[in-house]
Amino acid sequence: MMCNLLACDVLLVGSSVARGQAAPSGKGWGELLAKELRNKYGFQMVNAAIPGTDTTATLQAMKVALKTCKPCAVVIGLSLANEGLFLARDVSEIDRVRDRFLDGMQKLAETAQASGAMPVIGGVYPNDFYEPVHAQTLRSVEATMRGWTTSRGWKYISFLSALDDGEGRWQRGLSADPSHPNEEGHKAMFDAIDISLFDELVKRT
Repeated sequence: MMCNLLACDVLLVGSSVARGQAAPSGKGWGELLAKELRNKYGFQMVNAAIPGTDTTATLQAMKVALKTCKPCAVVIGLSLANEGLFLARDVSEIDRVRDRFLDGMQKLAETAQASGAMPVIGGVYPNDFYEPVHAQTLRSVEATMRGWTTSRGWKYISFLSALDDGEGRWQRGLSADPSHPNEEGHKAMFDAIDISLFDELVKRT
């Protein structure tokens, strides 16, 4: 059941958390998703996430990956922290970060869709450097991206409620450091994924 000869039914792009940083080998949420997709559907997933990247860098990396990988779905997993949210202090700067992130996520999803793939957008997640004003932005961005499921028809994975302590920071016991989940946090992210989002890919294979 492969969409192409390069064994890339699903492509995952994003940054360090999508790559599995701070989790034992094979225990990152992306790796857990790859195993589930393989076990349930026979799909092969390629993880092209690059630590430290923002939406702009990820768009360029995705374009490169799409030259050799023609997936049925592209999963996008990025952090508002990498966009600079935790460094923003005044409202205007925070708004600029929010708008840049949302614009970048839309460009990523549109590029995936234009390639013939189904976009699956991974939602925002906590960071222990966030202040209350950043937490408000997290919830605002979450609501906007969730709305794309109706307005754009894109799939969405909501991570925030499974990880957030209510103030934009990690729930106790889920983080390895301020920016990354530990093994339990990665498992919580995987558990937040409704695997049935990928059911329609069976029709494409």
